[in-house]
Amino acid sequence: MSGDIDPSQTIQLIDKYFGKWQTKPLATPNYKREADITQPINTTVIGKDAEFLNIAFRFDGG
Repeated sequence: MSGDIDPSQTIQLIDKYFGKWQTKPLATPNYKREADITQPINTTVIGKDAEFLNIAFRFDGG
């Protein structure tokens, strides 16, 4: 939340709309193991969008 707010009025609104929500247990996701990467993967994509780089790491643990 941002801006010029009245803290006590804001807490009342939060309690009014969200105060009765109850927590629920979440299911643990079960991901299939991906094949190991044994060599670099180079890909060239040509398009009109701006360039960007996405870096991700694989790890065990779900």
